[in-house]
Amino acid sequence: MKPLVPFCVAAAALFIASRNASAQTQPAEGATAPTAASASPADLTAAASRVHRRSDVLTTEEIDDSHEPTAYDVVRRLRPQWMHNRGGAVPDADGSYQVMVFYNGQPVGDIDVLKEYRVADVGTMRFVDPVRARATYGPGNGRGVITLTGRTH
Repeated sequence: MKPLVPFCVAAAALFIASRNASAQTQPAEGATAPTAASASPADLTAAASRVHRRSDVLTTEEIDDSHEPTAYDVVRRLRPQWMHNRGGAVPDADGSYQVMVFYNGQPVGDIDVLKEYRVADVGTMRFVDPVRARATYGPGNGRGVITLTGRTH
């Protein structure tokens, strides 16, 4: 099944690139419309990245393109589902109430601590689902974890 995934992404990228190319240019009298085969590699790469965005990761590019001042604002705008307190006001079995935040592998607090991290200092962000968060980061992380990786300047 794995070999099929890259093929599907490439096919989708070709389709998007061909639609974008034909929508942006009108062929001259007697000329033929551009096809996916005539799309540049850069067009195909851009189309593939738009097609294959992961909902559990925010890349440096996505973070920068958001033009938001803090990590909290980026998450609130681009991945608001990460912020939900999954389970409401009742504590999780391990006592946690909030999605927790880790910066470079170290626990730094709950979701509100994201307000203290400027976008210029954050390289990537990733959401770790509750099951993996408990297994990886231990009890107290049963609502999930947002991990931040610092940007190297």
